[in-house]
Amino acid sequence: MEQVKKFHRKHDLRGKIVNYVLLVLASIFVLIPFFYLVMTCFKDLNEVTGSTVTLFPQGNHFLENLSFVWNYEDYHFFRYFFNTMFIFVLKTVGILLTCSLAGYAFAKFPCKLNSFMFTAFIAVLFLPGELLNIPFYEIMVNLNLRYSPIYVPIWIGAWFGTDITIIFLFRQYFFSIPDSLAEAAKIDGANEFTAFLRVMLPLSRSVIVTTIILYFVGTYNDVYGPSLYIRANDYEHKVIAQSVGIFENLYNYGSRDFIVPYHYVSIATVISILPVLVFFFAAQKNFVESLVGSGLKA
Repeated sequence: MEQVKKFHRKHDLRGKIVNYVLLVLASIFVLIPFFYLVMTCFKDLNEVTGSTVTLFPQGNHFLENLSFVWNYEDYHFFRYFFNTMFIFVLKTVGILLTCSLAGYAFAKFPCKLNSFMFTAFIAVLFLPGELLNIPFYEIMVNLNLRYSPIYVPIWIGAWFGTDITIIFLFRQYFFSIPDSLAEAAKIDGANEFTAFLRVMLPLSRSVIVTTIILYFVGTYNDVYGPSLYIRANDYEHKVIAQSVGIFENLYNYGSRDFIVPYHYVSIATVISILPVLVFFFAAQKNFVESLVGSGLKA
């Protein structure tokens, strides 16, 4: 019996060693591009545009590059960050309100067409997003809202329950909550909406956290929407995802072959990444808990 236990201990130890080695190798493979990005921040224009690619810089030009990027006349980081957070808040609030109500209706108000309607909702996920954006773009143009100063085309869709994935997560979670909780609130005098708002919605914290995290990352990295609805030369209203493009086109004078100053692009990229890293480390625990607790109960 003792020999069997020793065998299992050795087997478990070998398995852990193999797992750790694979994780370390995978981590190194993933971090190589980020390491190269940071190293490029220390290079000058000759190093990044030369015919020979080097991993390590020949000199230290980090402060010089940082000063140029930060003080560039068309680069306004805090303004871009505020614009991005403004869009993020409006999109997240709209999605949480509308999708939670839709998920609650699917879970707690069964009818004969409930399954058919939900299946139709899920089928929408198979449609390319660009296909749906064409009529939406035409509507915004016809309503003279394409270049709205408050970014109406970018966030207005969130207030109509358009995210089927979030509806699905709320629906699955509300299925796991006993109906007796809402019934008890109604006995105490609450109507249906009050019971939902004060009892059911606070219990779905894991789905709410998941939605906030997904929409923060999605809004922060969104280039497609702002490129359609923000003018190219409107630097005050740009968002974080567009800030890197300012330096990509710094030496673009219309010729077919133009120089990309990757040392400035790398600095702008690192600056734009920092808020995401801070947000991730601050919300890492909640993110793991929300993934475990949302959408897994039927």
